[in-house]
Amino acid sequence: MSIESSKYQILYVYTDKNDLSSFIMLQKEAKINFTVHYSSNFELIKEKYTNSNINLIFLDIAKISTFSKIKNYFDKIIKLFPKLPVIGLSGSSNMEIGIKCLNFGIYDFFYKKHFDAFSLYKILNHELQKQKGISNLKYSWQNYQQLFELSPQSMFVFDIDTLSFLDINNAAIKKYGYTRKEFLNMTLLDIRPTETIQKFLDIIENNKTDISNKFEGLSEHIDKMGNRLTVEINSNLINFNGRMVRISLANDVTEYLKKVSAIKKQNQLLQDISWLQSHKLRAPLVRIMELINDSKQSNPITDQFYLDEIQKASVELDKIIRTISSKASEAKYSVNETSR
Repeated sequence: MSIESSKYQILYVYTDKNDLSSFIMLQKEAKINFTVHYSSNFELIKEKYTNSNINLIFLDIAKISTFSKIKNYFDKIIKLFPKLPVIGLSGSSNMEIGIKCLNFGIYDFFYKKHFDAFSLYKILNHELQKQKGISNLKYSWQNYQQLFELSPQSMFVFDIDTLSFLDINNAAIKKYGYTRKEFLNMTLLDIRPTETIQKFLDIIENNKTDISNKFEGLSEHIDKMGNRLTVEINSNLINFNGRMVRISLANDVTEYLKKVSAIKKQNQLLQDISWLQSHKLRAPLVRIMELINDSKQSNPITDQFYLDEIQKASVELDKIIRTISSKASEAKYSVNETSR
């Protein structure tokens, strides 16, 4: 947006109507799209303009003789419009007046004879850019708030020195069981197992100031009920209300890791079954087959020997089959647990 396309609202506060002519001339010379409201009555200003779309205030003090009156004049306006820039205009070129007026908290100060159309243009343009910057910051902040609050994953902002929680999203409140008020009176150490605290402090120290150093890794947390959570942490340094802090996303992977562990156990059981079938099961079976074949050519003296050996091999075979069945049942249970 350019200054030419902006519709400005200016409030010009005067003490003497005869002083308005010079500013009216500036308004014509500047050829800028703005409207000027003129007033000298503070009650009227309070009633009519405090809730209006005024962008800038000029305060003409040319006819005010003492510093105490000038200060009182500025104080009244600043109190009515604490967020708006107030610019003082004086008929005197006395530098002391200008310095004291700036110390009163005004935005800028000009000697009226040196204040021309270009000066007015520069002030309006600077104010426009500032307001655009503020608008962009508000938009960025709103986007941050939406992304933060609406995230389905737990997110929190914490102070890198005190480790205190500064902000927490709704997902974290639901996951950990603490209220927002409780969180804001806690530190990150309160949600960590005691044995992991020193390692965590070392990580924080090593990643304290490097804004490009993004931390990623698994961590152990504890919720309000004392349940242990394994969380995947992604953390970055950000500027939060003028100070460097860390924003962290904590993705709970507790159930996921349990399922991975169950799948690994299931795979190991299946490998064991396969090995038993290919190595252990075949040996007694082959022995039984050989004994049966040999027994066909036996005599009564050796019959009992073959029967005893067949029985031994059968018992061994039965034991192996039972082991396979047991491992198969474990594998089936592991599959059921993983699918829950």
